This record gives sequence, structure tokens and C-alpha cells, in this order.
Amino acid sequence: MTVSTIERFPIKTLLYFTKIINIILQWQQFPVSWKPAKVTSILKPHKSVSLPEPYRPISLLSSLSKIMEAVLLTRIN
Repeated sequence: MTVSTIERFPIKTLLYFTKIINIILQWQQFPVSWKPAKVTSILKPHKSVSLPEPYRPISLLSSLSKIMEAVLLTRIN
């Protein structure tokens, strides 16, 4: 599920999701299903593709995890 998909949810669904986020923050338990990340590699600019050294790993987090992080950051600041 992408962030753009979530943005197109009906208002009732977004309100339900808001309640879920508030419960997560209240219980201080991050959902295990939101934790996995997909690790992939990206080639550094202007480097040879034939060697493994010029690649760097990146982790792609779930959209729900990113939204939760943004909410938490907003509340901290």
C-alpha cells in the first residue's frame, strides 16, 4: 500500500486509521507487521556496475510505518 493510496481513502477510513495510530502511541507498541523492510541496492553515481563495492544498501519501509513516523515526529516537535 502506497502513501498515495492511503491519501485517497474515504474520510471514515482515515478516521479509523487515526484511532489506530493513537492506540499504538498510547500502548507504546509498534505493530510487528509494519516493521519489515525491503532491502535493495543502489549504484553510486558514476561507478562501474561490474563490481559490488559501488552499490549501497537501502531499506524500503512500509507506507504505514512512514506515516506513523511522521505523526510521531510531529508530536515530538
